[in-house]
Amino acid sequence: MLAQLLGSNRPLILFDLETTSLQRDEARIVELAHEVHRPDGTIAAFHTLVRPGVPLGASSAVHGISEADLLACQICHAPLEGHPQAEDLLDGLLSTECKSPKPPYTFIALAQNLARGYSNCDFAGKNIRYDLGVMAAEMGRAKVPWSFAGARILDADRLEAALEPRSLADLYARRIGRRADGAHRAHHDVRMTAEILEDQLRGGGLRARLLAALLEQFEPTVVHAVINEIWPAPTALPRDLDALHEMSWPGWVDSEGKIRKDKDGVARLAFGKHRDLDVRRVPGDYWKFMLRGDFSEEVKGIVRGIIAGRIP
Repeated sequence: MLAQLLGSNRPLILFDLETTSLQRDEARIVELAHEVHRPDGTIAAFHTLVRPGVPLGASSAVHGISEADLLACQICHAPLEGHPQAEDLLDGLLSTECKSPKPPYTFIALAQNLARGYSNCDFAGKNIRYDLGVMAAEMGRAKVPWSFAGARILDADRLEAALEPRSLADLYARRIGRRADGAHRAHHDVRMTAEILEDQLRGGGLRARLLAALLEQFEPTVVHAVINEIWPAPTALPRDLDALHEMSWPGWVDSEGKIRKDKDGVARLAFGKHRDLDVRRVPGDYWKFMLRGDFSEEVKGIVRGIIAGRIP
């Protein structure tokens, strides 16, 4: 359905990971699930636990997966140690769907198939850049070539922010229904913030409350027509992956936004002492510093390409 809504000509993959850490380069995948939304409208789903090869530690409190879960059969959930075997079918101890124990996969066992399936496609999710970064790091450790470069990426958080901008002036207009006169003067900002907080604590935006009240008294078609005329609803998002991607990640070359393209398509550093400098003019010593530093392998790969003359 999603691929059809967007008029996409290739699969859109929604996926989510549970991991051992919030640090992308050290996180190990514990659980993986995805849905593949194909242009013909069909959807293929996949879900599995993954043995991370490291202790789960405090991450269990976040995702709820325990060490015991990783030592259980993925079909019947019985512990792998002492798991019934096929001959136990005769004694009614074993489901006909579970003829032998099936432990969770290791990532290495999944990597080749995932790399094939996660190619020539686009991605979507919530905080999806984190998941893609973890996937890239895991593929690197498995020594399986894979990159999400060229994929269009939709993030539910980013799109929600685009639908409902969060500047003080935007919030004030949406919540209170008046223009934010004097915005960015401290005393005006404080007063507007107080009004916004009061409205949030009461629950519901002004437009929503007004609409609900009118719908209780008048014919819905007329109410919607009048309200939409005097107080338009937020603009709908475009149904175009390129436009949505650019709206969410304007000019980003890497998934962290360390290098970004300006409106003329020139790649520039987006941080540090050489911020906004054309990457072709960044001193070589700075690239060496980045290659030695605590940057992701994705960023370092782009840096190596720039050094070799491959300008993004």
